[in-house]
Amino acid sequence: MTSSRSLTTWLAHGTLLGWYWNGAIMPWDYDLDVQVSNSTLGTMAASYNGTTFDYVYTLSDQEEKEGLGKQGELHVKRYLLDVNPYWAQRTRLEGLNVIDARWIDMENGMYVDITGL
Repeated sequence: MTSSRSLTTWLAHGTLLGWYWNGAIMPWDYDLDVQVSNSTLGTMAASYNGTTFDYVYTLSDQEEKEGLGKQGELHVKRYLLDVNPYWAQRTRLEGLNVIDARWIDMENGMYVDITGL
């Protein structure tokens, strides 16, 4: 969704460290972290908040080996974009981890945290 709409995003936090250190997600990390500019986050909030996006992909040979279906089959993953209504409030909240936005996998609840800069 971000590249097709010219919204720039990059890896951040634990996801960036995992990629840098070993090219993979750290085994104890249960989410992904990305950052966007505040301008991009504002666009996401105003134009896309609460919307769902379908990601269509074909299964790989590895996914077939894992029993997820046949290689080459089309699959659809659905994601919800949820932007915190207070995303523009840039004050520290006594160490609380306030997330600006999230991509949420509507099938299993896993998410990608989005932080604005």
